[in-house]
Amino acid sequence: EFDRRAPLDNLCLESSQSSYLDIFPQEKLIYLSPDSNNEMTTFDHDAVYIIGGIIDVCR
Repeated sequence: EFDRRAPLDNLCLESSQSSYLDIFPQEKLIYLSPDSNNEMTTFDHDAVYIIGGIIDVCR
């Protein structure tokens, strides 16, 4: 079950110069978008979540 109250410091985050498409198998990728009408209700521990967002280049 997905817990909205989970602290961010419990997340496993890592940055890389390589493309995520070269690092992870495509069948494991799940794209999250603030523009989606779908609500995330489950969490797959084997999936790789890509967190999308809006970038304001004017700031």
